Amino acid sequence: MNALKFRNDLIESIYMGVYKRVEDNFDFFRYNYDGVDRSNELNVMANAKYLEFVLDNAAAFHETMMLFSDEESRKLFFQLVQYRCLGHPHLRISNDLTWTIFKQHLEQAATYVKRPSELNFTGVFGALKHHEDIPFAGHNLAIDAWSVNVAYGLGWGNQHQYYFQRGDINIQPEPGDFVVDGGACFGDTAVLFACSVGSTGRVFSFEPLPVHLEVVKYNVQQNGLTDRIRIIAAGVGETTNNIASIDQRLSGTSNPGFSMRGMEALVPILSIDNMVKKEGAKSIDFIKMDVEGFELSALKGAAETISKYKPKLAISLYHKPEDFLEIPMYLKSKYPFYRFYLDHYTIHSEETVLYATAN
Repeated sequence: MNALKFRNDLIESIYMGVYKRVEDNFDFFRYNYDGVDRSNELNVMANAKYLEFVLDNAAAFHETMMLFSDEESRKLFFQLVQYRCLGHPHLRISNDLTWTIFKQHLEQAATYVKRPSELNFTGVFGALKHHEDIPFAGHNLAIDAWSVNVAYGLGWGNQHQYYFQRGDINIQPEPGDFVVDGGACFGDTAVLFACSVGSTGRVFSFEPLPVHLEVVKYNVQQNGLTDRIRIIAAGVGETTNNIASIDQRLSGTSNPGFSMRGMEALVPILSIDNMVKKEGAKSIDFIKMDVEGFELSALKGAAETISKYKPKLAISLYHKPEDFLEIPMYLKSKYPFYRFYLDHYTIHSEETVLYATAN
């Protein structure tokens, strides 16, 4: 496939897609959180704007798609581009995941709820819940979070976010690994990573918001993982700004979707390169990034670390339209030793993860 064929195939697939209707393809939990049914809504202007962006950059989209090392990743990339142009009524991203399947997974996660959380935290999905006896990697974990966080953490089938397995390719935290957890939120991912790396591994978990940090600390402590998880009260970025504490206007904020963009003068920021030096980390073996559109900046702040240690990468790719292009292109141009793979973990446009492993 060349760039012109990519463009023509996309236009043809979109034209055909508008005449199709797929059912059981709307995330009622994510988008009907306030009780308003949006299942029949379609943001035509947003879809059209994204199509315009793709057509204007068709050559770059094609070039990016061809960076991926396997056909499944390339097909998924094309499918995700189509989905963002068509929307949920017209295209299913994966035949293996429907709303019925995901709802069952949410219900399974809810079975671990024992009581309301004692933590004073309320967000878009309400108050946190205390979950117990969550099975993971030979551990029975306790996590205070929303059940959807537990659902994503446990995964379904072979779909386990930030743990890539396809054929003989494995890109995930392993025993003894030193891991960067960029974007801790509630610390649920940090806890899972800590179980995977074992007693000889370490997890460096970044979180700038004090309200979230309370939850992270609670989850780390109640699982007895303080020796494996180093909590860093800062955002992760390209440079270190030496701000001692977060601006008081943000200190009481509870927002899992908090973005660092435009907040660089208000929030402590530490680059991964400086964190490695500060913490005296012997290596970095795995980097996970989900920092609401600040991923490219954070990766630029890890240039020395990536060049030296060639860590496995799991980088969120869905926050900004240009991330689909800029992040893979940046990594390939600067670190040609990487092979790239792609996976996706929802029935909507969020939770696309770019994986990379060194040759």
